[in-house]
Amino acid sequence: VASDSGTSPEDDSNEPFSIASSGLDYYVNDLAAGGDVFSIAAGDNAHDGKSAATPMHSLHGLLNAYHLAPNDVVHVDTGEYRVYRELALDALDSGVRIEGPSSSIALLQRGNQNSGRHLFLLRDANDVTLGSLAIAGAHDGVHRNARHSVIRGNTVFGALVHFFGADLN
Repeated sequence: VASDSGTSPEDDSNEPFSIASSGLDYYVNDLAAGGDVFSIAAGDNAHDGKSAATPMHSLHGLLNAYHLAPNDVVHVDTGEYRVYRELALDALDSGVRIEGPSSSIALLQRGNQNSGRHLFLLRDANDVTLGSLAIAGAHDGVHRNARHSVIRGNTVFGALVHFFGADLN
């Protein structure tokens, strides 16, 4: 915080906020707490997303709240998630893993199949792993121009997938 006048700048927050703990794991859950694999509480974007007890409700909210770093893992729990804007990862997000449960479905539904509407957009985000997610309802489920990204165990339907140098498993 800097001030051009006075020596004690101050402001009131417009929204509640928290200072999250450090760690490599982040959690996203739908509004229900039943049938989950990773989380033990319903998701809420007022949560910090840093523990199984405090998952955020949307992946978009989590990506906007944090600067993810290599080896960070985002656990997207069982449920259906409406994605209103593309989930963009850039070079600063390289090395991140976003994973759904292997024993149930984490459905990311874009709901917009118009040309140029992506669900995931990987812009120079190298070494990103997307795993065990159901990706639907976008023109491009995953659009990327990064290197060495791994797209593993996903189900993509109602969407195209454009990769330039990805490893598909």
